[in-house]
Amino acid sequence: MRFCHFFFARYWRVEAWKRSSEELFRLAKCRSPLDKLDAIRHACQILLDSLCACDGPEGGAGADVFLPALTLVLAYTNPPQLHSSLDFIRNYHNKAYKGSQ
Repeated sequence: MRFCHFFFARYWRVEAWKRSSEELFRLAKCRSPLDKLDAIRHACQILLDSLCACDGPEGGAGADVFLPALTLVLAYTNPPQLHSSLDFIRNYHNKAYKGSQ
């Protein structure tokens, strides 16, 4: 399956993909769970802003566009130590912290 087969191909911008990928690669270098969460949040925000900008003034991109796009970025980027970073966040992040994003 090629990228052009996905229904959200019209929303795609290469520079947003690259910036999101860079943020996901930053995960391996982050030392605290909060820094890792910030890197993930920032990567998602870059991607979502790009998708919403492509959608135009009639509305923003929803989860049905964002989730497949995020999955594709993760699949093509293949960030190093992604699973262990997510385990680290789950195990050591303060449970009382409830971020709004």
